Amino acid sequence: MKRILAVVAMLLGCAAVSMADGYNYVEPGQFKQWLEYGRDVAIVDIQVPSEFQKKHFKGSLETNAYPVKTAGDKQKLDAVLPILAATQNDIVVICPRGGGGAQNTYDYLKEKGISEKRLLILKDGMQGWPYKELTVQTTKEGFQIITSEQLKSLLEEKKGETILIDARTAQEYQEAHIHSAISIPLNVLEKDSSTLAAAKDARLVFYCNGVKCGKSAKSALIARSLGYTDISIYAEGMPVWEEKGYPFYSGADYDKTVKASMIKPVVVKALLDNAPSTLTVVDARDAREYAEGHVPGAINIPLETFAAGSGVLDKGKQIVVYCNSGGRSYNAYRKLQKLAYPNIAQMLFADWQAEKLPVAK
Repeated sequence: MKRILAVVAMLLGCAAVSMADGYNYVEPGQFKQWLEYGRDVAIVDIQVPSEFQKKHFKGSLETNAYPVKTAGDKQKLDAVLPILAATQNDIVVICPRGGGGAQNTYDYLKEKGISEKRLLILKDGMQGWPYKELTVQTTKEGFQIITSEQLKSLLEEKKGETILIDARTAQEYQEAHIHSAISIPLNVLEKDSSTLAAAKDARLVFYCNGVKCGKSAKSALIARSLGYTDISIYAEGMPVWEEKGYPFYSGADYDKTVKASMIKPVVVKALLDNAPSTLTVVDARDAREYAEGHVPGAINIPLETFAAGSGVLDKGKQIVVYCNSGGRSYNAYRKLQKLAYPNIAQMLFADWQAEKLPVAK
């Protein structure tokens, strides 16, 4: 046992570094050991925001200072100098490829009085990092994104006090939801924050209808404003969870996944311009969302009342249903199938906006 402890101490206490061009580098394998054993080390990440969101190490100091050439770039590093000066821990600089940006950071920190003995550059940077399981992904709001596999593991092993929150509508939750999830629809949370009554140190995981659905992120922002700090988002959401065959609750009227016929926004725009009498575009979101912006000419039939409201639709026309990210319009699509509408297509409003097509209010 003493020998094992001695080996661990050596791994944690002795920096296995190499010198190249006058800079200290740490190998990915060595840095992996430091992370796994919990060695105290300051991680200065200079990646641009979009790259940082895709992949970084938990606990990193996000500076977005790359390429550290201008005074403005260096000013971003100034913000973390007090943190670095407060300890004597080693400092590992992370940049895209472990090249010029990292070296510029190294030089600047040394110029500002940080001992070179503490400074290291991760060799080959984030692009050369082979151990993906040790990195995290975040949303633009800074919330950690967890994968389907990570969430499944959390739920199966009951790791900590994880509270899984479904931010979709109550009807969507009743039709199908992930096992153990509780329903707190975004529109309910916006009106009454007391519906989120968990202890402030609880781990919260929000989900909705996939990567283009913004409800989980908006709910997470409200949770943050209430003082919660351990917040994650399951961005893949209900569609991917079901697709992977992971356990979920489904109501008596829920049909297993059917493949919807998708239609591109540019095609819908062309039909509306040139043959408007051949189709009806239906917005399945709630009235407030519709009022904030919708496809010109679309009618609003919220999902909650879709079966009853669909009576106004002509079965002789093509029906195009849409919502923001696909969850509600997919459910509307299935309802129309049950009602024997012969020509149905689904579209995403997020895609319509991405194409910069007109939006009516």
